Amino acid sequence: MHRFADNYFVFLAIFSAAFALKTVSAGSPWQVLPIYGGGYIQNVVIAPSNTNVWYNYVDVGGPYRSDDAGRHWHPLHGNFSIEDRHLQADYVRGLSVDPRDENNFILAGGDNFDKPAGIYVSRDGGKSFELKQKARFHGNGSVRMHGLVIARNPFNPDEVIAGEDWDGLFRSADNGETWVAVGPKEHWISDIKYDQNITGRVYACSHDWTLPKDDPKMSAHLKRRLGRYPYRKHGFWRSDDSGLTWQKVSDVSPNEIVQLKGEARLVGDFGFLGNGHVKSSIDGGATWEDFHQGLPPRDPENRNFLREDQFYAFVAAHGSRCYIAGNAVGDLYVRSPEDAAWRPRPKTALVLDEPQYTGHLARLEKSKRFEALGSLVIDVNDERHWLATDWYFIWESFDAGATWTTRVHGMMQLVSFALEFDPWDDRRIYYGVADMGYLYSKDDGKSYVRPRSSPYAHTIGISYKTPGFLVATGGKDSTIVYRSFDGGGSWQGSPTAGLPPLLAGGHGAFGVAIDPATDDVYLACGGANGPGQGGVYRSRDRGETWEHFSCGLPYGVGLFLNTEWGGKARAFCFGADGSCVLECIKTDETYYLDRGEGIWKRSNVNYRWSTTSADLHTPGRFLRTGKTVMESQDGGKTFHPLAGTPPCSAVAIDQHIPGLVVAANRQAVYLSRDGGKTFHELRHGLEFPTGDTRTFYLDRGRLFGFSTGSGVWTRRLTEND
Repeated sequence: MHRFADNYFVFLAIFSAAFALKTVSAGSPWQVLPIYGGGYIQNVVIAPSNTNVWYNYVDVGGPYRSDDAGRHWHPLHGNFSIEDRHLQADYVRGLSVDPRDENNFILAGGDNFDKPAGIYVSRDGGKSFELKQKARFHGNGSVRMHGLVIARNPFNPDEVIAGEDWDGLFRSADNGETWVAVGPKEHWISDIKYDQNITGRVYACSHDWTLPKDDPKMSAHLKRRLGRYPYRKHGFWRSDDSGLTWQKVSDVSPNEIVQLKGEARLVGDFGFLGNGHVKSSIDGGATWEDFHQGLPPRDPENRNFLREDQFYAFVAAHGSRCYIAGNAVGDLYVRSPEDAAWRPRPKTALVLDEPQYTGHLARLEKSKRFEALGSLVIDVNDERHWLATDWYFIWESFDAGATWTTRVHGMMQLVSFALEFDPWDDRRIYYGVADMGYLYSKDDGKSYVRPRSSPYAHTIGISYKTPGFLVATGGKDSTIVYRSFDGGGSWQGSPTAGLPPLLAGGHGAFGVAIDPATDDVYLACGGANGPGQGGVYRSRDRGETWEHFSCGLPYGVGLFLNTEWGGKARAFCFGADGSCVLECIKTDETYYLDRGEGIWKRSNVNYRWSTTSADLHTPGRFLRTGKTVMESQDGGKTFHPLAGTPPCSAVAIDQHIPGLVVAANRQAVYLSRDGGKTFHELRHGLEFPTGDTRTFYLDRGRLFGFSTGSGVWTRRLTEND
């Protein structure tokens, strides 16, 4: 073990000296890596007063603004206050622009019900935001792909109605300055629309959560989703006095509705998770009749919202007086009031106008299909100018939906899990990204590739002993470990002998690492700790066979997350000498590996969502986050605070430049050149587009950082930093 450490440090000294010559040149400002896509773009809003100004919002980070009609976008979500970002106000559920002023808009944001954000206004085009009403919106929730939860009176723009993803309706009569609760309590609002013809009439759709949780035909995944939320009442509501009072006009409710000007008919998409079809009403929503003719049949047994027969998006083209519907993959249909059925609107071409997408999303160009259609928008000034949003893109058409081109330049709606660096090749970088899985770069992050055999990588482990050997794991209900022996170019699943069986919700694996001293692979599995269940597993033959290795850890309790997003927590942190710190997120405990006894032992600190970084220059040394930077010099057995260091939520050590350390909190980024003994605030520290879960990496004088929905940002540090 010590022989490996000695060899490693010889290699490190040679490599660092060579690289140091490359890092003393003039630095560059922060730049975002070209890893585009990954967030559900929910809607695009064209400002009526200036059609060059567009806004859009994303489930994991928004809003964005464009001043050149969608050609270029810049994020606005870094302009929220630190406290509002802590509430995840930048997870936008709805946005409405004042038709008289493109810089004046109202936004509904938030991503949980325990810490509600609420309704915000911006009077300066998104340069600043002010919270006007606390409310609970779920920008990344299960119904985010449904209708609009902010509606503005077309006859009086100062009057606005907003609907919570939890508890009814709010009304403002002064363009969002003040709000009063007006609507039905304990209702989950999925859409609000003003009547296009009757002054003072407005409709609200209350989402149907009545699916029986004991339905034997319901998937386990759906049962878990339903179980996360308490039961909410449902129905279709109408107000005839501009939202002051409301009456329930139907026990059933569409997910969203649309209406043509001059027509009494309402058209709505009924059913939860595809269990229904399109209906219409000519009596204000009291009764509904079938309006589905010509649309493909739905499969009520299939609740996968990415299927082509699920989730219609609606819009009304008033100039041509027709309704337009699109399913999840963007099959488009049109129907005029006089038509007996919907008619297909073929797409002849999709053009990816962003070269970074070539490779992993080129299939969309070939199939001429969107990836989970979210919204359709028709330009009120040009009925042939259509916009559509889906999982990755904003699409634009100037020929009424026949040909489409992407419009996402500048958008970085990315949820990043892992960022790792090859110790043998300074130009090779590995990424684990939500929705797109695993990507890698061979040119220092300038471009990236997604192999055909790409794993879903919450965590990536890299060998410091064998060039090209990598492991990765992650995904829903998966205990598969993927291995690569060619530097991430191709992957194969590891044999599962010795690993727990694949049980839904039980044993998902979200943490994997390679011991730099031995090439042993360590895996963290969810579920109750025990052989054949959850806990830590080890392979001593690079993933060929596995053994339960949880001696010393509490038996029969869950130690690690089972959820899809569990990869944000790194379970293992290895030092160059094989010392290891283990973070058990569910029990809030930190352990270290006693290699002599082959047992895990409690450290003197708790987990508390801390991050730990190993100092490969010093055997047994680790740094971790807390109220101050904490240090261990005994392999993780004990941690002690470093005096005078800042409170931080992220810490990273450069493994190739001795002494270089970065720490960060929500307010600032701090740099140390003496191993963490002293820090100074980094100039131009990086005002992240989002402030949730800040993560930093250091590699060869390059600083990388990301937070939820912000993309990956980088800069080279210089002598002046």
